[in-house]
Amino acid sequence: DAPALLVLANYLRDTFLHRELREKGGAYGAMAQASIGSGTFYMASYRDPNVTRTYDTFDRAVTWLIEGEVAVDALKEAILGACGDVDPLESPDIKGRREAGNRLTGFTRYEREKFKGRLLEVTAADLKRVAGKYLARVRYVQTTVAGPELVEAALRERPGLFEVVAPV
Repeated sequence: DAPALLVLANYLRDTFLHRELREKGGAYGAMAQASIGSGTFYMASYRDPNVTRTYDTFDRAVTWLIEGEVAVDALKEAILGACGDVDPLESPDIKGRREAGNRLTGFTRYEREKFKGRLLEVTAADLKRVAGKYLARVRYVQTTVAGPELVEAALRERPGLFEVVAPV
């Protein structure tokens, strides 16, 4: 399911999260990331003036995908982006470090090419399936790093939102 999760992250970032958090919500940027190596999936925003709205948007993202129509052109773009994630353009030193790590984990050039082949086979149904299997109705962690004004505003809006508030 790793190829579909990687495509899903790109799809959510480029469609729903960009529109809802950057265009409508005023965040400087929004992202979703699936890490093949660590088995994690996360959504994030940065320079975001709307903490509670953003948390609500993250909650809605998976439902939006499962219940909505997957746009064919956006899916193709997400697949191409995921292929680029597997083999990004890198400086020689970073490429060397990545290759050393890949060899240690067995993610050789051959394995990367096989994985990219699987990325090209991801369908809209695959996105809905992995979103439902791994992201729907799952307990997850929310973390905010923000200035005191944003934290106070979020707590006024939703008391008890944060378990821990600590100065950074």
